[in-house]
Amino acid sequence: MDYRHSSKGKKHLRLSAKGKNLSAKIATLLQSRFHLRISTYKGSHFISEIAKIQVQGKDRNNQEVTLDLIGKFGKADKDVRTRLPIKEFFEHEIFVYEYILPHFEKLQVEKNVCNKFKSYAGFCAASQEDCKETIILENMIVKEFQVCKRDVALDYNHALLLIKEIGRLHALSFAIRDQYPQIFKKILSTLKEVEFNDQCCSHNRNLLHAVFPQCINSLHAIKDKIALQQYKKLEKVFFEKTQKSVDRKSSEPYAVVTHCDVWTSNLLYKYNELNLPSEVCLVDWQLVKISSPVSDISQIMFVCIDKETRDKHYQELINEYYTSFSSFLRELGSDPDIMFPMNVLQEHLQKFSVHGLYIAVRMISLTSISENDTPDFVEKDALKTITNAKKNVTVFNKRMRDILLDYVMYGYELFDKE
Repeated sequence: MDYRHSSKGKKHLRLSAKGKNLSAKIATLLQSRFHLRISTYKGSHFISEIAKIQVQGKDRNNQEVTLDLIGKFGKADKDVRTRLPIKEFFEHEIFVYEYILPHFEKLQVEKNVCNKFKSYAGFCAASQEDCKETIILENMIVKEFQVCKRDVALDYNHALLLIKEIGRLHALSFAIRDQYPQIFKKILSTLKEVEFNDQCCSHNRNLLHAVFPQCINSLHAIKDKIALQQYKKLEKVFFEKTQKSVDRKSSEPYAVVTHCDVWTSNLLYKYNELNLPSEVCLVDWQLVKISSPVSDISQIMFVCIDKETRDKHYQELINEYYTSFSSFLRELGSDPDIMFPMNVLQEHLQKFSVHGLYIAVRMISLTSISENDTPDFVEKDALKTITNAKKNVTVFNKRMRDILLDYVMYGYELFDKE
């Protein structure tokens, strides 16, 4: 839909523009005349429509100003909204931008942090109006960030930068939990589970049941016999095992704010003069949970990187995560040896990495389909379409088999210990 030709779209945006979280720059422009150029584009967004927005006008000094923004609009289709909690997804993400990230920023200012965690797009405005949910953010492409290709695994340098920043994200949450329990309590009470709530459970369980048999078929009947037996057994309890792994109660007292949607389509990178990644930006915060830090780490290990990188750098990346996490947490004034010791991280990797496996099963199934043929997860016949979609079988089988075998090789739990 092109919002340039839609009075609904323009009204929608004005409603957002009146929000209390409007950025100072846009607020200045609104005191003068301005116009919008909005164009939508297709992307890997299953609950929303994404639009590029350009705001042009004059500031208080009568100087021409152009702002490049991104608008995220909740899908209005009634059938989609019946099957998925679109409003709750948006309320969830807006809370992250309006409350959680500002408190992280405030803590860093209080602690005089020089190198702040800022691996997210600037938040400009939002609306939670039913069927007109909107989030307006900075367009990071204009700031020379580049979107990752969804079907290309991250190399070591990209993965290293990402896992260090994830460590800093987790450190901020542990510091808030430690030093400002009332703020953390509000986060706990406000962040309700959306990915595994009643409305989503049926959809996600059916999707897993549709794609997991194809994943198991990537294993060799003879060479991978033991793993094959384990995964056929897991198939019966996979969804419930994953659901339990991200339940806050399972990981207490070490549950913190986790992004929980760490795959390449949600990552943008900026590069230095040597063409090495220098900054990373995480987008799509609608699945944020209070869970074990391993919810994010396992996604990096099994969704974002491939076997070659795991074989060469797995333990190194884990160590780099913990070094980044622990040094930043100390800078923020809390003790990592108390809040989240290394031995607890190792225990959590064993117990909760199943979440990364679950996301890998979904996303490798998706990214093995050409972008032009990719079905929308929220379509009525999505499960049938995804199951029957033409995949790059060679790529899918290799990457999926590598993931399944590596998970077993690392000795990570497939079943609850009796």
